[in-house]
Amino acid sequence: MIFYDKDGIVIRLVEEKDINNIIDLFSKNNFNCDFESGSLKPSNNQLESIIRDSVNNENRTEGFLVLEKDNNFIGYLAMHIDYDRLVLGHIAVKKNERHKNYGRMLTFVALNIASNEDRDVICQCFNPNNYLVKIGFRHLGGGTYYKKTKHVDKKIPKVFMSIEDYKALQDKKMKQEVDDFKNFLNSDVARLLMKM
Repeated sequence: MIFYDKDGIVIRLVEEKDINNIIDLFSKNNFNCDFESGSLKPSNNQLESIIRDSVNNENRTEGFLVLEKDNNFIGYLAMHIDYDRLVLGHIAVKKNERHKNYGRMLTFVALNIASNEDRDVICQCFNPNNYLVKIGFRHLGGGTYYKKTKHVDKKIPKVFMSIEDYKALQDKKMKQEVDDFKNFLNSDVARLLMKM
């Protein structure tokens, strides 16, 4: 799915062929980000799993935008949904291609996706970027930036699962966690731990 194609620059959704490029670029950067994996920086295996899920899942909750210049991979933006918000993760551009507004271009495409899906945008940025404020993000304190979007009737395909489907998925996960905890409390291991 291509979102931008002009003057040799293409911004599109991640494909299988991009996995190694993303992992390589991710490994070379010192990100301090919180992914759904629960760790501050996912391992390469965790990241590969997240990317593969994004590539192979039509009802995605995570996504990656890839930026190519003259058919060469030069950067990406990681994002995921949290109910009615699109959360921007890390943005990475190869060192020799930085300061050319490619990060900003990736961010604008993500904003268009969010607008199209009636989602506001949150960005956790521990190295504050002035460009976020310049393009309309409000700094909420710490490393959190927020931007309310307006729905614009654009003819771009949906990227993420609907807000209703996401809520149902989260409710199902919560029910499973509660059931697992109840089962644990009734287990022999829990009884042994309570006797200690």
